[in-house]
Amino acid sequence: MERDLRLEPEHGCWARINWRIEMPVQTDFARLARQIVASGFEARCDCDMLKVLRDRDGHEIILVPRTGRTQIRISTLVPEDERPEAAERLFGRLETCYHSLRQAP
Repeated sequence: MERDLRLEPEHGCWARINWRIEMPVQTDFARLARQIVASGFEARCDCDMLKVLRDRDGHEIILVPRTGRTQIRISTLVPEDERPEAAERLFGRLETCYHSLRQAP
């Protein structure tokens, strides 16, 4: 399956904690945030301008609906050499939620 979302390291993050994803403009971020919460995340901030969702391991998905910017933040408790793999796992969870929205009526 070809990916229509792409995970990239943040340019200024030297510790491989912050990763970015450009979401399509038409993404319904309110629905996406609800889907992510339903998958086991806690909503730490849920307003129109910003959605911060945290999993039980302390990783976060940050959604900025106005710009389409999405960021993954890996917990600092994860050793630096394991952070890219942790980011990929979190990205996979985000992709699953995103694709489930696209298939829903």
